[in-house]
Amino acid sequence: MRFWFKRGNNRNYRREVFNLEMRSEFSRADKGRFVTLFVGGSFGILILCIVVWQFATFFKTRFITKNPAYAIKVIDVETDGVISREQIWRWSGVQVGQNLIDLDISHVRRNLELIPMIRDVSVEKVLPATLRIRVTEREPIAKVLMTDAPGSETFYTVDEMGFVMLPLHFSQLSTPVLTNGFLPTIIGIGRTDLKIGTRVNSQQVLSALRLLSSFERSQMAGLVNINVIDVSYPGILQVITDQGSRITFGTEQHETQLRRWRTVYDYGRKMGKMVVTLDLSVANNVPATWADISNIPPGQIYNKQLKTTRKRNV
Repeated sequence: MRFWFKRGNNRNYRREVFNLEMRSEFSRADKGRFVTLFVGGSFGILILCIVVWQFATFFKTRFITKNPAYAIKVIDVETDGVISREQIWRWSGVQVGQNLIDLDISHVRRNLELIPMIRDVSVEKVLPATLRIRVTEREPIAKVLMTDAPGSETFYTVDEMGFVMLPLHFSQLSTPVLTNGFLPTIIGIGRTDLKIGTRVNSQQVLSALRLLSSFERSQMAGLVNINVIDVSYPGILQVITDQGSRITFGTEQHETQLRRWRTVYDYGRKMGKMVVTLDLSVANNVPATWADISNIPPGQIYNKQLKTTRKRNV
């Protein structure tokens, strides 16, 4: 009985081993078929993608890229300032005849935004053959002269926000008249504060620009012009007018100081006098010196033509 029991166990063992081997062979066969189908399917999909890509390339080249209907015929440029449309067109880098569909308008916008005089740009494709460019310019309200060497100066302009620019050549303007000559001059700026295409960091300079903006909105704007602002003295701004008056401002509350200036100005005119010096940086008992109008040349009292720091839309 013991021998029979042991023999039966061996037979069962051999049967189980055989079943395991059969299952293993079937599993390997299934895996092989799966790998074959996967590779074949992937290769077929790759071939299909290549065919579709080739067809799409042919379609794009035949009906879009080489289609004369989409060649740029009109470059519509508008600006709110003084830069000529032809100059903006040249800066954009776009040529008549380029394909409008293929044109990268982000690249065109980037080309124009790199120009310091340009603040905002809008570029739009108008099918089938028009590119529309709209430009908002930075408006210079002051100029800065920096002496590089004896007899050598560099001329910069600054907008209301303190953005530093180089003045444009007259050939780049839509009008032959250069308005930069009428801009007030800011002196006392360090060279490190002037970097073309960036904003001034000096709080003294930014205060001077705020003063110029406030002055243009004040009642003094029609009576005198600011020729020079000296920012070299901390905490104050030294202003020289076209009448030769020297007015001292604090760096804050410019509107209040401008109203006080108008009051003093009107008082002087009633008394037949003109302000020579005036310190508006103090709150009370404003120091002032006067000159008789009768002793001053008429051309220094009355402006034949008021200057402006504002550009004209063209």
